[in-house]
Amino acid sequence: MDALSQRLYFRNCLDGHPLELVLEPWGMPLMLPPGAVAEVRIIGAEGPPEVDNAEGQIILYCATGTRIAVDIDGVPAYSSLDGPAVPATPPSTSVRSFLHKFIK
Repeated sequence: MDALSQRLYFRNCLDGHPLELVLEPWGMPLMLPPGAVAEVRIIGAEGPPEVDNAEGQIILYCATGTRIAVDIDGVPAYSSLDGPAVPATPPSTSVRSFLHKFIK
């Protein structure tokens, strides 16, 4: 499969409340104040990301091979570009399903 590169945008539309954006598998929580926009640049993914959405929280599960960079309102907030890519998971297992085996 060819590597994917894409951009995702998350806007906090919660009235007066912060929104937590959690980047997995890094376990990196980022807080978006009301009205803020996070731009997530996904580079080298071997598949699409998966998203879980709960009240006040979005969890972004990046696929094998991914490196990311995140800006919040144009300000760098997190980058894995200089680190290792997301490691492979067992066959027929996404990063999300693999982590859920240990988290839940």
